[in-house]
Amino acid sequence: MSINIINTELKVPTLLNNTIGASSSKKSKKINDLKHSIGTLKSSFSEFWTFRKISIRSCKSFKNNLDALLKKSPGYKRNQLFEEVDLLIAKSWNEFNLPDCFNNLFNYQFIVNKIAKILLDHQQPLEFKKQIIENVIANYISFFNIAVEQIQTDLKEDHRLLETFEIDPTMKTINIRVLGDETHNQGKNPLLIELSSNGKTIDKTIVYKPRSMITEKLICGPEGVFDAFHLPIYKIYDKKNYGYCEWLENNEEENRFESLEEIELYLNEFGLMDKIAGFLGLSDLHQGNVITSKKRPSLIDTEVLVPAITEAYTSGLVNGVTAGFVFEYNTHNRIWITDNLLNKQQIKTLNDPMMCCLDILTIFENLGVLDKTIKKFKIHEGVREFEKNEIDIIHETQKALSDCRHRLILQGTTQLTLLIQEDLHKGFNDFYKNIITGLKEWGFIPEFEKEELFKLFEQDVKNNDVPVFYFEPSTGVSYYGPLLLGKINTNPQK
Repeated sequence: MSINIINTELKVPTLLNNTIGASSSKKSKKINDLKHSIGTLKSSFSEFWTFRKISIRSCKSFKNNLDALLKKSPGYKRNQLFEEVDLLIAKSWNEFNLPDCFNNLFNYQFIVNKIAKILLDHQQPLEFKKQIIENVIANYISFFNIAVEQIQTDLKEDHRLLETFEIDPTMKTINIRVLGDETHNQGKNPLLIELSSNGKTIDKTIVYKPRSMITEKLICGPEGVFDAFHLPIYKIYDKKNYGYCEWLENNEEENRFESLEEIELYLNEFGLMDKIAGFLGLSDLHQGNVITSKKRPSLIDTEVLVPAITEAYTSGLVNGVTAGFVFEYNTHNRIWITDNLLNKQQIKTLNDPMMCCLDILTIFENLGVLDKTIKKFKIHEGVREFEKNEIDIIHETQKALSDCRHRLILQGTTQLTLLIQEDLHKGFNDFYKNIITGLKEWGFIPEFEKEELFKLFEQDVKNNDVPVFYFEPSTGVSYYGPLLLGKINTNPQK
């Protein structure tokens, strides 16, 4: 198997300046001295497999430097700590022996920020933090190598994948970088894959996700339910345990709205998607799960479906401060509005990095396309009644989804992120209470042992992973990793 890569040079000082601002000249010189060229990966299959044997135990320099940093870290201020972590990773980067396509500043900065935040935000003792950091690095080394193996094998041997995304077989993988911030299941993240026909320009970009993408395919893919309603779709390729999807871009050039009619059509698509979501029980459609591309909203990560539609159900797409249709500056569902619709002051507010989502609601209200005085926004007014054949399509999708394993929300991601940063036992006590409450709210009868739950929670904490939960409609069972949490109560009146 041939590994298509390019030589890269890790320019650490550039990253340092981007991460924490201008550093002291002395510190910059130290890091500048660490600039190095990454050696070219060998292309034979047997030599590639040797990378799988790299572990944190072999990274002696990193472990020694980490020990020294931990001893001093309590006395560091925030910027100084980021600087010291930056230096730690710069010294150790070659030792990690990552595949060349992962040797880029995006991944470098991701690891620096992850470790610095562990030292800053976590409430555990230093020795416990050391274990977390070592696990985080070990997980990335393992995950990056496994992902490269899967990606390069697929690009070489899976012709359906190449056809789906119109990838020329001669294209080379020149860059792979981490997407998102939170990790699950021992350090796994979505990855952005950049392909090139000449080794210089980026000619094709796709996304790799380390989980099944069957629910997205049934909802957002070609021939999925959204396709039947002429809603935005994108290419999705599922491989059971992992998959690929099209990279959707949110940029000003393609998302500048010039008329009121364009905005009304845009909001009406949100209304139509929300109505379909209500039939399917699709949930967790917050700002981070919407990407506005070419003036149309697309849903991503549509893997959360509720076990039952209750009065408390909401898709999250329309109502709430973090509703998917309400965008903020750092999300990917941002839109831009021209002078036709807004005066210069409003345009400045709209493009101000510090602007609040309420500014957008106010602008929509002033344009007459949104009424904040009622709970159901006006985006629902343009949604027509579904015809019988359309209802049949939704029912077919419901049936197909009932055979799939779904993500289950028992606690919010923000809350879970805070809990894994707490003292282990304090965090677990809150975690346990919330799990019981969440299960009962969705109609499950809890059936797990508290000690078994603690073991899995402790594992997630030690890996700095956000816990994830799953539901199997065919059996009515909910899971946390391999642990059965509970079964749907089929006799709620008794």
